[in-house]
Amino acid sequence: ATLARAAEAKDAPAKTEAPAKYVESAADKRLFEQVYVQYAQEYLKGPLYWDPNKLQGIDPQYPGNPITVDGKLTSNTIGNLKTFSSNELAFFSFLFFGIGLYGNYMFNYG
Repeated sequence: ATLARAAEAKDAPAKTEAPAKYVESAADKRLFEQVYVQYAQEYLKGPLYWDPNKLQGIDPQYPGNPITVDGKLTSNTIGNLKTFSSNELAFFSFLFFGIGLYGNYMFNYG
């Protein structure tokens, strides 16, 4: 009996109703406009525009990376320079000193 029902189910055309087409209401249009305008206002506060809401303060403190502890500076003040070894920092200091010395020479005598 179950085989007969399975065969009938395969032979019968699928009767599915098409979903109703979405019609935008006036409330939907107003909501979209409100959201769009609010998004545009926030977007204009991006990196090219100054806004008081974006200020971090004089001494920003990030969670997990305190810059000062008990009034003393920590190693987090140097930021991403923590990943450089002392040899690399010495190399860069000599490199930039040489570039500056060359620039000074070219400015005065070149």
